[in-house]
Amino acid sequence: MATDTSDEARTIKRGLARKSNRHGRETIEAIAQAAMQILIEEGASRLTFAHLATRTGLTKGAIMYHFPSKEALLEHLIGMYRDRLDRRLRVGELEASISESPVTDETVAGFIEWYRTFRGEQTSNTAFGLSVLSLTTKNERMREVLQGWYRGVFERVGQSPCGVDALIAVLALEGLFYLRHFRMDMIEEKDVEHVLEVLEARCSVPAQDTRDAREEARETEPKDD
Repeated sequence: MATDTSDEARTIKRGLARKSNRHGRETIEAIAQAAMQILIEEGASRLTFAHLATRTGLTKGAIMYHFPSKEALLEHLIGMYRDRLDRRLRVGELEASISESPVTDETVAGFIEWYRTFRGEQTSNTAFGLSVLSLTTKNERMREVLQGWYRGVFERVGQSPCGVDALIAVLALEGLFYLRHFRMDMIEEKDVEHVLEVLEARCSVPAQDTRDAREEARETEPKDD
């Protein structure tokens, strides 16, 4: 009987812990979404705990429980932005990796998918990205979050069977991305699409060659002792 009671207590405790964790994640999400809206609509200077409390209906103490400082909150937002970039990149890579016909190199395909999605986004999403990027110029720790992501991208580009053409494609797409971000892309849509088609053609390789190159790169990676 004592064992049954003990098991029941542990089950209840685990259930309460899961509920608490879920509530914590929901609170973090609510704070992050409110912070995004403030960045988009009012700028980083208006992103204060007092303003967030008004937006979310939470107390300043509740917000600071999850984000002890403004820097911690901004790092979280930059991490969200990095993860969004990575999800888009992975979609393109996945589509290229399962194709049996000649396809654009996986990483280049991912970047093209990422850029096309970004170009068609609502202005508010673009404004959030621009706000996040501007923050990284002022804080080394925040900059390191995105630097780590780019480091991984260029490592994958270095494994491409397309060689330097893959690097050229990624750098060209980055240029288009930043021109768009800063409203400097005085280029017609048809010309942009033509550029993307040229990049796809230059980096088009048999699907098996792409998979073989990735596998060879993985086999030559140094192993941890």
